[in-house]
Amino acid sequence: MDKQDFTELIQEVPDSANFLHQVQRLSSQYTGWRAVPADGNCFYRAVAFALLEELLSPQTLLEPLELLYKRLRWQELPLSDERIEDYFVVMLVLQALIEKKRDGKTDFEGHLAYLMRKKSFAKPLIQTLRHMTYQSILFFKPAGIFYPGCAQDLSEDLQFGHSSSEVDLIGLSTALDINITQVTMGRSDRSETVKEFISRRKETKADITVHVGLIGGRFYALYPKKPV
Repeated sequence: MDKQDFTELIQEVPDSANFLHQVQRLSSQYTGWRAVPADGNCFYRAVAFALLEELLSPQTLLEPLELLYKRLRWQELPLSDERIEDYFVVMLVLQALIEKKRDGKTDFEGHLAYLMRKKSFAKPLIQTLRHMTYQSILFFKPAGIFYPGCAQDLSEDLQFGHSSSEVDLIGLSTALDINITQVTMGRSDRSETVKEFISRRKETKADITVHVGLIGGRFYALYPKKPV
């Protein structure tokens, strides 16, 4: 799960001129990518990795990380004991990261990679994000009971041409109040497809955007170049 440059990504589909062209264009906008295990949870892992690295970046203020912690704290707790345990593991780790950032620590990359490799943190985090996505899709309504004041019911997105995976992206971006940019690339496509999934909360404006790549049916974290 180490961060890599784009020469490594070319090896994913080495015999495709179209894919090589897409990677070259991607490298003009992003500094690198990070593969995550293809275990059925690569979407949640990629978003979690990209989000936490953005929030822990020295260029990012402490406030967005604290807001994420508060948003998680306000979640409806799952009913099962296992999900409650997952939730508290995530909250304890986030609190520790907040304290480290508050104390001025800036080098989080190695520590975060270590955490994401540990099943004792990665699995609870993924399950918590899954729960948040489900709750968001289920309850985000105009006069909703989970997030009052939503523009529309996310479940209706399935009727407007969105795939189920895209509804998951909208649901998670809304639950976390972030924006998610997805770049889809493939062997046969002539160019990559870029879609932005914007938080549907209307009472706030999401300031954090994370980037993920969907390559050959597998999600990766992407790292955009920062303005100089």
